[in-house]
Parts: sequence; C-alpha cells; structure tokens
Amino acid sequence: VVPQIQQLISDGSVKAKQMAIQLLGQIRLPDAETVLDTTFQMLNQGKIPPAVTLDLLEAAEQQSGANRLTGLISEFRERQKQVGTKAALWSECLEGGDAERGRTVFFGRAAASCRRCHLVNGEGAAVGPDLSAIAKDKDRNYLLEAIVDPNAKIAKGFETTNILDFDGKVHSGIIREESETVVKLVTPKGAVVTIPVAEIEDRAPGLSGMPADITKGLTRQDVRDLVEYLSTLKVARKAAEHGKGDE
Repeated sequence: VVPQIQQLISDGSVKAKQMAIQLLGQIRLPDAETVLDTTFQMLNQGKIPPAVTLDLLEAAEQQSGANRLTGLISEFRERQKQVGTKAALWSECLEGGDAERGRTVFFGRAAASCRRCHLVNGEGAAVGPDLSAIAKDKDRNYLLEAIVDPNAKIAKGFETTNILDFDGKVHSGIIREESETVVKLVTPKGAVVTIPVAEIEDRAPGLSGMPADITKGLTRQDVRDLVEYLSTLKVARKAAEHGKGDE
C-alpha cells in the first residue's frame, strides 16, 4: 500500500494527505521510511501544505529506529528554536486542525478550561476577553501564541493585579471593580474577591490571567484543533441566532 499512500500525499486533499502520513507512521518498512523522508523534502520545498507538518513529525517519531528521520526531526526542531519565541516551538500547530474537535477542547476539556474564563456567543464566562469574533482581526499566529505563551501579549484590561493585605495574604486576579473603598478581583477560577482599600498594604501588576501552563494537559493535536476552532470565530452571533443554529 505504500505506493498508493505516496500518491495520496502528492495528489490528495489536505485531510487525505494527513491520513496518508499518519498511516506511514504505523508501517514498519524501509519503503515507508523512504516516503516519509521524501515528504520532509517536499514540505521544506513548499510542495505540500504546512497543514501536514504535525502529522509528518508524529509519523516520523513513530519510526523510532530510522536514523535519517530522527535527524530530520532534530533539524526541524532546531529551526524552531532559532526563531527565539515560545510560539515558534509550536509552529506545527498553526494549520491543519479540526474545528469541531477544537470546539470540544474549548468547551469540554477540563485541561483547557477555556470556557471558565472566556465567552463565545454567550456561552462560557466573562472573566477574560470575549472570543466570539477573535479571528476577525487576529491571525493564527496570534491565536497560537495566546494559547502557548499567554504572557507574550496580554489583552488590554485583562492583566492581573497582585494585592498584599495587612494579614500577609496575597490576592491575585483581574480587577472587576475599583472604588475609593474596595477593590474587586476576579480570580483565575472565576471567583470574585472583595478587598477593602484600607486593608491593602501593597499592590503590583501581575501576568496574564490565563494559566501559563495550559498546554501541559493538551497534546499538540489538541492545540492545533483549538487554533483551528478559534480561527473560525470571525462574527459574533446574537443569542437568538446562536440558539437557532444549535438546534
């Protein structure tokens, strides 16, 4: 079947290419290794879409005994490191995901906890930015960076604040309300903490309210799917439209 798989990689749709490459990772034959090697060259030459990059890397990793493929993976990772950003280390997750699986990650995966802080068309919580139309003016690079390195660019108004009270307790969260008498913070878990101004000893700006280690509970496939889902959010829908569409 290897020649037919190779033909799919050359002529098939993006989804077909991805499936073909995934199959090659499961075939422990020299011919499969050779096709994966050739596919790396095609990717580097721009002859196949970047959307198959993650599939190619994972298929090559499955061929653990193939020294040539191990070297190609190392070369790819080294090029990522040379860019010098955390987002660059996840560049294979920029394209090729499944939007429906990404929606499941967003709303249904405890490891991601996206809905705990973000709204999409009225669903979720309003602790962080509303993402209903995030892709209207934000590209995939921005979306990926927001997931894997949330402190790189913090959305205005959603920086955390650290407050030390006179009892020595530190409160951290996004300022929901502030007056002459109290400061109300929304914690990363969505709880609202009210601190009397008279009890504040010190305060300092913090980092993004989004957990910096969110990717620990996600696979690279999950991250790619999440980017794909977020990239579809270009128009905010009204609540009635949202309900009608879900029916």
